This record gives sequence, structure tokens and C-alpha cells, in this order.
Amino acid sequence: MIGPAEIDAAALSLAWIADAAAFAAPHPILGEEIEMAVVLKAGAQPQTALETTLTATRDALRPLLGYGRMPARIHVVQAVPRTPGGKLQRHLLAEQFSALPRAHAAPAADRAALAWPERPVARWVAGVWASVLDLAVMGADEDFFQSGGSSLQAAQAAALVQSRFPDQMLYVSSVYEAPTPDQQADFLSEHYPEITARILGETLRPDGGLTTLGEADQMRFAGLVRNPLGPHIAGKRLNPPAVFILSPPRSGSTLLRAMMAGHGALFAPPELYLLSHADLTAWRAWYGRAHASQLEGLPRAFMGATGCSADEAQAIVSEMERDNLSTADVYLRLQTAIGERLLVDKTPFYGVHPSVLTSAEATFERPIYIHLSRHPYGMIRSFDQARLGQLWWPRLTGPDGDPASPFASRQLAELIWTHIHANTVAFLEGVPAERQIHVRYEDLVRDPEAAARRLCATLGLAFDPAMLDPLADPSGRMTDGLRAGSRMIGDPKFHSHSAIDPRAADQWKTAYDQDFLSSRAGALANALGHTERVDDADERVEFDV
Repeated sequence: MIGPAEIDAAALSLAWIADAAAFAAPHPILGEEIEMAVVLKAGAQPQTALETTLTATRDALRPLLGYGRMPARIHVVQAVPRTPGGKLQRHLLAEQFSALPRAHAAPAADRAALAWPERPVARWVAGVWASVLDLAVMGADEDFFQSGGSSLQAAQAAALVQSRFPDQMLYVSSVYEAPTPDQQADFLSEHYPEITARILGETLRPDGGLTTLGEADQMRFAGLVRNPLGPHIAGKRLNPPAVFILSPPRSGSTLLRAMMAGHGALFAPPELYLLSHADLTAWRAWYGRAHASQLEGLPRAFMGATGCSADEAQAIVSEMERDNLSTADVYLRLQTAIGERLLVDKTPFYGVHPSVLTSAEATFERPIYIHLSRHPYGMIRSFDQARLGQLWWPRLTGPDGDPASPFASRQLAELIWTHIHANTVAFLEGVPAERQIHVRYEDLVRDPEAAARRLCATLGLAFDPAMLDPLADPSGRMTDGLRAGSRMIGDPKFHSHSAIDPRAADQWKTAYDQDFLSSRAGALANALGHTERVDDADERVEFDV
């Protein structure tokens, strides 16, 4: 979501670049990708060192733009075309270079001399990536992006790996975090041991069990979590009312959002991640290049609000980023675009920090809160299956934190569940009862109409039967991706369902052999009405031998 002007500015910040223009060039597979034309300053480098100059340019731009926004090809030109009035003519560059044969962007190594990785998993990864990048061979230490890969090809590579293992959920951020076959092999071994075992033809030994979390673990977790929101300064005026769904991840918030998006008086876009940041500069910086795809909810919201295209929506967001709008102003612009409809913001991250929750009261007039809870074992099981730790831990610790979580996936899920619910319960104690409602996921899937009617009553709306068909009209409910073929923001398996399934409430009951909740999580679960435990689950069948 960066405009060509920002890419131009990054190039012009380099001492040897006199002029620059980024442009969208046609691509036979991706449709289009970013390329750039540059004019070198006189005497900056002799012509014989042109390839060295281009390599230095790529190396200097990468930390400024991130892998996902890097031009796939950089062309040296005598002049950048402009109109007599000085306006860039990017389309002429696209026409000029579209007919050139596509050379790989990282030709420094002699490809004929390269060998496939020796490690079996790295070799397997290299084979998949080479097919995406159209390479004859890919070495163990070759960088995906320096080998010509684009952000869309990274998504294609992740999707191709997942297609081989459809029961796993692999995210595009994995390619950014581990961009060489050797690094990706280590990443899979750490985060996806099942995939690693199946590549090697081995049987994964079951987890031998984890100790119950104690107070020291919870204190350690709280100490590592960073707050992305500085001291909140209330604006001169409050934004119109809005609705916030407060829940941990994997608690049914995507389902609830899709149901609410079917109501004609509501506007429920994917995760916005706005409330947790003071302005759009902080919003962008917190997630970094590897997790930038998580911010596609905002342009998708403007697509839904205005009926514009993905490119036009991204241009709207890019303009707001250039102006560094406060998040309150971004909310107001979105609320203005949706007219009389009531905005519903579903972003599980908000509950991590009490200051973020209280900022809603300082930003909106009489906001309404939906506290959505799911049985902790149900949330933990779903979080673990979706491998959400690799997305949530960097989100919790911020761009300067250690990207490696010290907690096992199951432990991290329980810590997040406990932390968010404790914050939410404490916050809602200070909110008038008429502006809050508690909804249990289990009630939502077992009797969705009753839950929807309760919600409508709290919001002062008539019940809309369309709420009961959340899988209908993906475009209208914004349960599609920003672009054709891209993943939706939220539950990546949402469209694998055919209807609201009441059986989802009890799937955790066959997942665990014994109770492991900490005393704090157990007490909080009881207070929220989730009193059943593994030992007394009805679906468990035990035999005396």
C-alpha cells in the first residue's frame, strides 16, 4: 500500500540517483509488478560498473522499502519522460520496458554453477520456489526476493506449499521471515513440524505434554508485550458512535462480523487495526514488511464503503498515510463514507492493552461493545491448528521485539486468551450496561438467530434475517480478499464451511486428554460461563482395561 511517489522518493534519497520513476509493468503471471527507471548522477559510477551500481541500489532500497515493495527490475535511463509541465509519464516507461525479456533480478551468482540444497527439506522448498520463480536451480542461501520474487509471488509460493498440505495453514509472512531455502527449512521445523516430518517421510511423535502455566509465566508474558499506543490525547470532538467486537483471536469474531455485515444498517469490514495506534505512521511501522498484508482490511473497508476498485482504495489509504492522518480522522473519513450505517470494528488485537480500550471512549460518542468469548480449550485448539503464534507474537512485541516466542503454541494461546479477557472484563466494568453485551461463541453457533436478535436489541435495530447467512455475498460482506485470489483478512478457513455449524462448539472435547488450564484462566472461564472441562466433557468415552 505504498504509492509510486514513495518509491521515487526512496530512490532519490540515494547519493548517486539524479532522477527516478516507479511504474507498473505488465507481468505474464502476476498481471503487473513494480519496476523503476533511474537516472544516474554524472560521474557517480563509470558505465563499466553498471551492474555494481544496480546491486548497490537494490541493497540500499531494500531497508527503505521492504521486500514486498521492491521494484522487480531497475532500468538505467538517460532521462525520465515528463510532460512540458513536468508531470511524470510513467505509462511511457511501462510501454518502453514491457517488451524486454525478463531476466532474473539477482544474477550475481553464476546460475549454472549453483547446486540444489543438501538438506532434504531445504531442497524441497527450493524446488517449490524455483517453480514459482521459473528458475532451473535454486541454491540453499539464495534469497527469494533477490532472485526476482515479488510480493505476489511470495503469496503464490506460500499457497503452493499449503496446497501440498491442505490441513496446515501457511502464511505469506513465512517467506519474508525466512527468505532462503535453508532458512525456510528451519522455519518449517520450528513452526510446522508436521510438514517437516511429512516431507522427510517420518511420523511425528505426539507432544509429550506441557506443564500448566504459572504466575511467573503470566508475568513474563505481560512484561514482553509492548503497547503500540502512546498517551491518548482526546480530540476536540467525538466521532459518531461505533461498535467494537472485543475478543481473543479464534473466538468466532469473523463469523460474528460476517453475520453483522449482512444487516442493512451495519457496516462491518475486516480488521482495521486503527484504534491501537495514534496515527497511520505508527500503524504502518508496527507491523513491518512481513506482516503488512494484515493491514489490507482498511483499503478493503474503503472499497466496501465507496464502491471503488482495489487500486483506488489503496490510493486513498496511501494519501492518508502521506498526510499522516490520526486514526480518529481515518475513522471519521470511513464513517462519513458509509453514511447512516453503524461502523462495526472487529480487531482482536485491541483487547491486549487497557489503554487501547479506553481510547475508544475518548474517540467515539457512546460506543457499544460486544464481548465475545469462546471456551478456552476451543480457542487454544483453533489457535494452535492455525499456527497463529507466528502472526501474533510479532504483533504483541512490536517491530523491536524478539520475533521468536519463548512460549509453546498452546501456552501462548492460553496466555492471549487470559490476557485479553481479563483486560476486557476490567474495562467493561466501567461501561454502562446498556452499551455492552456478552456473547458466547457456543451460543452463537448453536442458536444463531437468538444471538442475532439479542445483538440487534442491544444496538436498537430490528432483526434482519440476512444475518443468518454469513457466507452469502462475500463481496458485500467483505469476506473476500482485497484482490481476486488473495486471502480474506480474518479466519483463513471461513469459506471452507457451508453454513453455521453448531458442532464447532464442542470440537475441543476430543482434542485433549487432560485439563491443563492455569488457575487464573480457569477462574476467568468460569466467570464467563465456560465451566465444562476435559474430564467431564460429554463426548469423551473412556474404557477400563
